Order: sequence, then structure tokens, then C-alpha cells
Amino acid sequence: MDIQQARAEANIGIKRAAYRAGPQFVRTAAAFIGLYAMKHREFGGEDVVDAYKEAGFDNPPDDRAWGAAFRLAAKEGAIRRDPVRCVVRRKGHCSPGPLWISLTYRG
Repeated sequence: MDIQQARAEANIGIKRAAYRAGPQFVRTAAAFIGLYAMKHREFGGEDVVDAYKEAGFDNPPDDRAWGAAFRLAAKEGAIRRDPVRCVVRRKGHCSPGPLWISLTYRG
């Protein structure tokens, strides 16, 4: 599988998971990401997901739906993906994950 095919497959998975989770989840999660970004200069996705769960929100049926929420938060200008640095994913067998940079950090 080449990189373009892998990205296409990832996009399909994110879209399917977002569809199952529903547009309300994606909007709510993206808004939560935006609020989280105001208090954190940079962070990994698992940090946000954990904070969301701790805040008492319902989880999507498939965690891949978070991809759509992060994409929406980035599109809305709350965050951007660091093009070079990564985080170590605790729940992903220590694989590299995106490092998100806040565009709205207030401290």
C-alpha cells in the first residue's frame, strides 16, 4: 500500500466513523477541542479524548470519529498539526501520533 492509498483508506474510515457518531458528536467534540486548545499550547489527541471523557461527555461508538472532530477544529482555526514533531501514543502501542498546536492559546 502506498501513501496515497493509505491516506484514502484513512479518510474513508474517518468518514464512516463520523457518520455513525453523528454530526452532533463531531460539532461538540470540535468545540471541546477548541476550548482545550485555549488552555494548552500543544497536545496530543489522546489528551483531548481523555479530558472529554473525564468531563462526562458520551464517547462515539468508534474512536476514529475523533479524526473528523480534529479536522473540523483545524478547519475552524483552533488548531494546526505540527508538520515535524509527533507525540507517543499511549493507546496506540507507542506509535507516533500528531502533535496539535493551539492557534488560540491563552494560558
